[in-house]
Amino acid sequence: MERDIIRERTIEGLRAATARGRVGGRPKGLSKAAKLEAKSCKRLFEQDKHSIEQICAIVDVSRSTFYKYLHCMKVKLRTAKTP
Repeated sequence: MERDIIRERTIEGLRAATARGRVGGRPKGLSKAAKLEAKSCKRLFEQDKHSIEQICAIVDVSRSTFYKYLHCMKVKLRTAKTP
């Protein structure tokens, strides 16, 4: 019974917050610092002078973060050439 009361109060609180224009959850997109890193990754990737490992070392990000940045910047990835 107490659990139901807690649940009802939580739902009411969320509705009240929504009515006041509040939005819950994590912010969407990248922070300002991450946007700068993403632009650097994109620029280095498009120059085609460095490997992905080198770019990650230069910008000091992990490989998965590098790919996340390229995805956010809507960069088309190159496919491996097969003989």
